[in-house]
Amino acid sequence: MLDAFKIDGRLPVLPYAFTMQGVYLRRDVLEELQVDPASITTVDAEDVLGWYEQARAARPDMKLLFASTAKDVFIPGEMPAYIDLDAGASSLHSPAFVSLLQRTQDVLSAEPGLAADEVYGGSPQLFEAALRWAETGEIPGTVTQMEGFAPAPMHIVTKAQPAFCAVTEGSIYDLLTVLQPDTFSYLAGAYPLSSTDGCLGLQVKSATDFAMPSSLREADLAWAFIRYCLSGRKSPSFAQGGGVRYYCGDTLPVNKDNFVLLAQAAGESAKSQNGPCMELFDFQPVDGDGLLALMDGILAQSPVSLGRYNLDLQDYLDEFYVNGLTTAEQCAEKMQGRAYIWLNE
Repeated sequence: MLDAFKIDGRLPVLPYAFTMQGVYLRRDVLEELQVDPASITTVDAEDVLGWYEQARAARPDMKLLFASTAKDVFIPGEMPAYIDLDAGASSLHSPAFVSLLQRTQDVLSAEPGLAADEVYGGSPQLFEAALRWAETGEIPGTVTQMEGFAPAPMHIVTKAQPAFCAVTEGSIYDLLTVLQPDTFSYLAGAYPLSSTDGCLGLQVKSATDFAMPSSLREADLAWAFIRYCLSGRKSPSFAQGGGVRYYCGDTLPVNKDNFVLLAQAAGESAKSQNGPCMELFDFQPVDGDGLLALMDGILAQSPVSLGRYNLDLQDYLDEFYVNGLTTAEQCAEKMQGRAYIWLNE
């Protein structure tokens, strides 16, 4: 996993924890398409868009993303497929990338029943609750108990438009649903999201990595601190403000022992966490060896650090997706031009 963050064989930063995007898909839609959820290991944008486009033939009003108006969610993870850092080259103006832009522009994304602060997506438990409510009329208890919560979970569950999938940042809960695929009744996943050329994108936050500037005077003390932070712990949590917090939040620790501890603790306590529909994360006791084997298999799929592709293209994406000022071809050409400058700085 650490190899993904190396540049010229060296680690410019040492991650404390990381995330990887995951995708939840509707079981009923997959079954209609005769796709076995158990046969899926990872997905990419081509997979998801292909299934979505096929499904819309029978469900023309179905959105792509649950409780979200975004259309560019797959673009950051596709950067490894179109930017070659070693060769200093980009193919963002290629027909394949233009097609990706056009296909994602064509998806349904409107959420007329939700306020701006309710359109945030990425919540599989609310997605599961919405699908349950649509079929049975049942509402999970924590939704009805959190009427004053903002954004309002009840409103999201009952007013969000029908959708095909949810894309998450990849929490420990998402990984546990991969290990225990029967956790949800209406959703399958979360399947790790890779680029269309098979690269698994990993991300770290600046608050959860270590770097040592060359000007550092007490390098030995810094290394001692880093070793302590990365060492094994007896517990993955600490007390704060009368509650319990995990050292890594719900991200994934790089230390394998800590990773297993966090997963086991999160699995046991998920239903009691303070949040809407958390009781739907009905995990069984976590098998540590099985979890490590699962993670080793996922990380064997060409992991890359998406932080190395930190090219800011959002203004061009907004011009295209949000404001409709450019065509897919024009957007791609602008992105290609900026990538050329960035690669040659």
